[in-house]
Amino acid sequence: MTNPFDNFDVSNLERLKDRTSHLKNLMQESQEKIVSNTIIGEADNGRVKITMAGNFAVQEIYIDSSLLAPDKKIELEKLIVAAFNDAISKAGSLAQEELMKILGGAT
Repeated sequence: MTNPFDNFDVSNLERLKDRTSHLKNLMQESQEKIVSNTIIGEADNGRVKITMAGNFAVQEIYIDSSLLAPDKKIELEKLIVAAFNDAISKAGSLAQEELMKILGGAT
């Protein structure tokens, strides 16, 4: 019976370790880049805007004053939801783009 470790090359393990460390650094850099980005979600041609960081932390909400009338309450609620969902979608796309950059360069 042959020993599976007879032809084991330690340099392969070192290269794997170096590659793993490199990928870890790329992931950390991408995560920092994502968090530092500002994403703006909008609804109704910008009458409602949600500004958030790439980590989904809401930084600001803008509501056009024309939507602050009592009879606009339901419309405003729907627009806030739409703007928030738009911002989340944009943040998710940004994260996916960054991940694809890493995976594309991982070969």
